[in-house]
Amino acid sequence: MKYFYGVVLLFLFSLSISAQNPALDSLIMKAKNAEDTEKAGVYNNIAEELLYHSPQQSLEYAIKAIGIANKVQNKLELARAHKILGSIQYLYQGNLESAEQNFILSLEYAQNAKNNFLISAAYNNLAVIATEVGDNQQAINYYKQSLKIDKSAADSSGMAASYLNIGGLYHTLGKYQQAYNYYHYAYYLYYLLGEQHDMADCLINLGALFHENALYEKAEAAYREAISIYKAINDIYNLSIAYNNNGINFLLKNNLDSANYYIEKALDIRLEAKDSLGIAKSYLAYGMYFHKTNDSVQADEYLFRSVNYFIDMGFKQDAATSLYEVAILYQKEGKYAQAIDFFLNSLEFAMETEMKALLASIYQGLTISYEKTDDFEQAYLALQNYYLYSASIVEMNNRELRNTEDEASNTNSDKAFNYQILFLVLFVIMLFTTIIYRSLYLKEKKKNLAKSS
Repeated sequence: MKYFYGVVLLFLFSLSISAQNPALDSLIMKAKNAEDTEKAGVYNNIAEELLYHSPQQSLEYAIKAIGIANKVQNKLELARAHKILGSIQYLYQGNLESAEQNFILSLEYAQNAKNNFLISAAYNNLAVIATEVGDNQQAINYYKQSLKIDKSAADSSGMAASYLNIGGLYHTLGKYQQAYNYYHYAYYLYYLLGEQHDMADCLINLGALFHENALYEKAEAAYREAISIYKAINDIYNLSIAYNNNGINFLLKNNLDSANYYIEKALDIRLEAKDSLGIAKSYLAYGMYFHKTNDSVQADEYLFRSVNYFIDMGFKQDAATSLYEVAILYQKEGKYAQAIDFFLNSLEFAMETEMKALLASIYQGLTISYEKTDDFEQAYLALQNYYLYSASIVEMNNRELRNTEDEASNTNSDKAFNYQILFLVLFVIMLFTTIIYRSLYLKEKKKNLAKSS
């Protein structure tokens, strides 16, 4: 089953906002007196400061920046403004098509301005969109382009963000060992850079990875640490993710009171921020909650809300997960025909987006539901597919990092290869030593035999 973890959209600032923000007040005052040649940059700075705190105001300032930047033909500030617009459309509106268009515009303007940081950020953000629509190969290609630029510029922060997002991609595909390693690459780099906010993003993803693998105490510890950081910097967007994830973690531990507390806190934040994607995810969490409390009417209502939100916004992976949850609900109620319909709908999205872990769960559910409706032929076919995808997941999770497509994993592979070569050399030396010793021993033995004869 897929749960919800954050992805990193790359920006030009370190987030640090409080209720009273002197830096923001200073920027607003500066904008009033700035010349047009400077004003677009100031508007972008304000938009970036407001992005996670007040997205509507951030949107307004980004649009102002575009107007001024177009007037004075400032390609750099146009790249920044379109990046901000795309981020708002992705993070809060769930408008993938518009977000992608703005990230493409950001890339074009950044290339014209020859700004490698913004070029890398645009590739990274386009990879995030590609992942959301299930185009995983395109996402990998974008990440590679982003990483190549970051490495050539020795941009550790950019590299860490790409590592984190590549981990998220492997996470989605059910490649948990690869995801875990990439998350740790990212966390270690952010730790060295002292970037607390980004460390919290890594903790969110590690928490999701832990609770998907039934390591609930580790997940809770990761979420609590992330919550503490997000509260300190007033990052309401990611705070809502941490709350919602921790609520799901408590659901899996059957601690329903704590689950309700955290899910409710997440939903309150998302409703106030008009975060459509977040609201959909909170509805899914509440559907799971009412599922646990055996309130099938409420569970059904929230799960259907979640499904409709995801489908309307084009989030195929999340739609697949929500449809799966509805199917499980019907299956537990003994409504197997309805369960089959929802499993099959979920299957369509899961196949399109290559969600192998979810595919295994769907086929497992179909096996049970078909068997209950006496359709043994379909049950047998579903069971075969369940074994197929389960074996595929085991194989992927056991694959060494040298099989991944990133230099960081290649470095580890090179080290492993060097150790293998060293071992081989030592083995050959020992083998030759043994052969030589054995040869000398036999010669000596023949001499002794000759003497005795």
